[in-house]
Amino acid sequence: MELTYSDFRNRLPRSHTRPNYLGETLGPRASQNQFVEPNVQVVRESSGARIGLISAPAAVGKSFLARQLSADNNALYWDLASFSLGSNFFVGTAVSAYQPEGYPSFLQELRAGERLLVLDAADEALVRAGRENYVAAITNLADITSESSSMSVIILGRSDTIDDTAAVLSAHGVATNMYSVSYFTEDQSYAFVKYKAEQLGNPAIKEFTPFMRGFFGAVSEALGASSFEGARAFLGYAPVLDALAAYYADEINPIKFLEAVKRAGDRQHVWELLHRIVQEVLTREQGKFARNFSGETSGRKWQFGFDAFTPEAQLTYLLDTSEARQAVAFSQDGESDWYAELEDQLELQLKEHPFLKSEVSARGPNPLNNFANAAFRDYALARVFSDESLLPHALLEGYWRSPELNPTPILAGLIFAGLFDYSRGLPPAAFGIIHDSHAAENEDGGSPFLITSADLDNDGNATGISVHRIEGRAKDSKAVSVRLDDRSPSLYRRTARAIIDLQGLHLRAGDGFADFLIGPTVFIACDSFDSFVSDIRVRANGIAGGVTLWINNIGGSTKRLDCIPADSLQVKGDRNSIPHPWFRFASSATAGISPQIVENDLAMEVRRAVMWFTKPSMFGGGLRYPVGAVDALVGKRRVSAEFIAYLNHRQLLERAGDEYVMSLPVQTGSIVRNDLADPELRAFLFDFGRWKSGPTAS
Repeated sequence: MELTYSDFRNRLPRSHTRPNYLGETLGPRASQNQFVEPNVQVVRESSGARIGLISAPAAVGKSFLARQLSADNNALYWDLASFSLGSNFFVGTAVSAYQPEGYPSFLQELRAGERLLVLDAADEALVRAGRENYVAAITNLADITSESSSMSVIILGRSDTIDDTAAVLSAHGVATNMYSVSYFTEDQSYAFVKYKAEQLGNPAIKEFTPFMRGFFGAVSEALGASSFEGARAFLGYAPVLDALAAYYADEINPIKFLEAVKRAGDRQHVWELLHRIVQEVLTREQGKFARNFSGETSGRKWQFGFDAFTPEAQLTYLLDTSEARQAVAFSQDGESDWYAELEDQLELQLKEHPFLKSEVSARGPNPLNNFANAAFRDYALARVFSDESLLPHALLEGYWRSPELNPTPILAGLIFAGLFDYSRGLPPAAFGIIHDSHAAENEDGGSPFLITSADLDNDGNATGISVHRIEGRAKDSKAVSVRLDDRSPSLYRRTARAIIDLQGLHLRAGDGFADFLIGPTVFIACDSFDSFVSDIRVRANGIAGGVTLWINNIGGSTKRLDCIPADSLQVKGDRNSIPHPWFRFASSATAGISPQIVENDLAMEVRRAVMWFTKPSMFGGGLRYPVGAVDALVGKRRVSAEFIAYLNHRQLLERAGDEYVMSLPVQTGSIVRNDLADPELRAFLFDFGRWKSGPTAS
């Protein structure tokens, strides 16, 4: 059931007066002008619920909703990200904020359902404090609400954090109601863009509604949706609408623009359109700067200013927060006094750049946290990957690992859209960044899907990492290459819907974070795996599969594995080298393992062998490879000896002089892309699995 915002807030406690115990902090927030009310989906409601949990994807306006809810219902507002959570957190914080004499009144109002407490930024709080301290704080909340007569607390966060919060509260006997914030409806999206455009100084023109209808129709068509509802997760996504509003605010003829870029296609068109919108914003800022700098619309001084504020130069300025700004190549064809004027104009215009948060005081040393929305930030990052002069890649990893940064799927979409030149390969940090962004996509779906594999030379040494992204049909996969350095590739926050096959490489996870999330539908195979977080959460659901690790050596500092459901993790490898807490999930046999996991195991085994035969060979094209090289790879366990024996037994591998020639009853591309929707591949894997389990294999 979907509720309007008004219906939802009317279900909650609403006070008509401010608390008499209130000091200067942690009270109701002021109302926000032109608030666009989102709808709220009822996920689950329970009788006797004392706490409501609201989940939403990254960057859809959870904090905006929390503050407005506080204003409308005169509710107490706590930003959990600004605190250090731990045991006795809620009691201690309330006593400190409301004083010892005010605490009993606070508790009485809460338990009687007379006052609502809104708890914002649960995700950031969990990342900052770590799971153990977060659980301790939520346990304390369960204690103080144990005698509440109605739902008097609302907690907002992303779905994985909300699920964990619900589990903790349930374990302490606290019933909860579960809600999710829906993406904007079509009418709400219109209102959002119109308001944002007016904020940027352009009252709605007569073409606004036709433009919005045309834009939504074009994007819906590109996404294969027959209506707005079918593409609502994108068209109703606030960062996309923010970018659209910024473009529309300055567009003289938006209908002409839309017609110029509209064409039939797939999701590629969506990213091209977003690219075009953001690029147009940068180009307009360039012209605006030249006019403000010169006071003219043409001429030498205008051209000097125009050349100094190119889109690339703007991104350099926006991404460099140091006092000694990176040098930008200014034109030498300028008057001596222009250079001082230029610095003053740069400082003035950058403060008001539409890519940045409007409040200068809200900006900090990490440039990735200073962008006004995720669409602008992710666009800048996608450009950074192709041009290190915009932001030194040595700084990129540190900026990305900021606990305050929330990945969104926009970045992965832009990277794989082929909009930028990545022919030199992406920097090493891109490996974990891509997985963070990809995992931020809708968690319940099976598409898009990542397949990551090591690029190996003829001696079996890794030279780089290839990352394929599959959207819809497997044949539509797109790939980028990630460079390696002297460190092991790292996953940062999460990986989901991914196969990671890193032969010859060590893989790190969670280094520097308090929490790491893996799943659903993840298969990892590598030489060794080190996890550097005390807690790892493993997730599967009814639609997507669980997690399989095919690793002989596991290290790191992980102490707890939180698996939901309990059988969502399988660890395969040498049981003697699998430590606690991984050991209880270890399995060297297929008994009791789901058919999907067995099929993925077989697919990985086949893929590793076939990838060698697809390499250019000294003997020419086709599935051919030198005998000596194949024997060496089998000896090093880079290629499955069982699979080679199976091919021989089925007469699918023959020796022709100094080379092996492979012939397969399935398309090679289906194997490389792990296209388990291909019935020929599934039949081939079934036959291989049956052969392995039979007497012939021995």
